[in-house]
Amino acid sequence: MQADAPDNTIPPGEAEPIDAEFEPAKPEKRGGGAKALARVAGFVLALALAAGAGGMAGWYAAGLNRPDSGAQAGDEITRLESQIAGLEARLNAAEDRPLTEMVPTEALRTFDSDIRALEQRLETVEARAAAERVTGLDASRVEALLDERDAALRDELDEVRALARSAAAGGGAPDFDPAPLQDALDGMQTRLAALEESLNTELSALEQRQNDASSQLSNEMRETMDAREQALLDRIAALEARTEQAAANTHGETAALERSAARILAFTALRETARTSESFEAERAALARLWPEAAGLSALQPHARRGVPSTDDLAESFPAEAIMTASGETRRFLGLFEIRPANSSPDSALALVGQAESRLTRDDLAGAVDAAARLDGAPADAAAGWLAQARARLDIETALTTLRNDLSQDAATPGRSTP
Repeated sequence: MQADAPDNTIPPGEAEPIDAEFEPAKPEKRGGGAKALARVAGFVLALALAAGAGGMAGWYAAGLNRPDSGAQAGDEITRLESQIAGLEARLNAAEDRPLTEMVPTEALRTFDSDIRALEQRLETVEARAAAERVTGLDASRVEALLDERDAALRDELDEVRALARSAAAGGGAPDFDPAPLQDALDGMQTRLAALEESLNTELSALEQRQNDASSQLSNEMRETMDAREQALLDRIAALEARTEQAAANTHGETAALERSAARILAFTALRETARTSESFEAERAALARLWPEAAGLSALQPHARRGVPSTDDLAESFPAEAIMTASGETRRFLGLFEIRPANSSPDSALALVGQAESRLTRDDLAGAVDAAARLDGAPADAAAGWLAQARARLDIETALTTLRNDLSQDAATPGRSTP
């Protein structure tokens, strides 16, 4: 139902421009219009609150996975709450003011400006929400819900604005039935509740997926770390084993080197003494203590105590005159002349003595011994003493050579040759 409009008012359905001048109706005739206007203002405020909450929910859903979404959401919510608090304060002040102060044109202009500001604010929030990338949520579903809510809010805002202008222009408020508006408000609240529930469901699903992914990643990282730790422990164990082996080898090599060095020193002393005409028993015994299994020591033992003439001494003491005299192949007259056969056989005492002397000149003791050993009869007897000493010297030299070869083989180590 609508109240009869005065003759000087614009018929219902035709809104007067916002800047038109009009005179307020008498207070006693504006009681119903003031109440209707208060209801309209309350509904508009509730509608603005719902629109802000819906826009904020869409914006929050769109910016869930942005790194800086938390700070921006806090700032946006603070600004919206400040705007809503201001509107509530103004509504409370309007309800307490006299009815005559609620009708002027400036109030309607301010009211219309507030509605437009809220509408622009809502558009800004929704535009930002649409621009954000929604990761992990159903973007098409959220966008459809936002579009549906935006269209409904725009229609209802247009209806409320038309009613407000009609009430202000008519000078009296028509009979107003708030039931349709209440139904619309209930529908908006229902849709907002559904949207909130849907967003909560999506958020819960996203959190669950994030937790599952985090748990899986943690398990994989734990397995990887365990494998790397085990590999590191294996490498450490291998290095420790190699270190112990190297230490053992080093200790063994050191002991072997020390033993070889001691044997070399003892052998050097033995060889220097044994090659003279002196006794070398002390040097032989020292080497026997360091190297008891040496094969050449047994050949040295019979000659060590008394010693054997050296090669030089044997060359000087070769009994050539005695052998020649014993052979009878030369004759001396009056101590001045010595006669020898011009043509003698190679096996004659004279020829063998010449061979022995020639070999001794070239330090070939073995060749001289071979030549002297071919003597027989009286010449052989004359050379017997020298021949025995020469053979003993050869035995000593052979034993020393054997010891040197064995010592070189014993001192040789992998990667190192004996000089």
